[in-house]
Amino acid sequence: MSEEALKAARDGLHVRVPASLADAAALRAEVRAADAALGAWLRSVGAGRAARADLRDEAAAR
Repeated sequence: MSEEALKAARDGLHVRVPASLADAAALRAEVRAADAALGAWLRSVGAGRAARADLRDEAAAR
């Protein structure tokens, strides 16, 4: 997820009070989808950092 995508997501945040049970279900689905996307991005960033750290450790051990 790029910096621009994160900014767009942040700018799109707003408080929404569901008007009905169906609206509440839709809101829950939106929040879960956003949470899943952010979680996937955080895991990919973490994996990339871990891989780079492993490479540094291997290089230092030589």
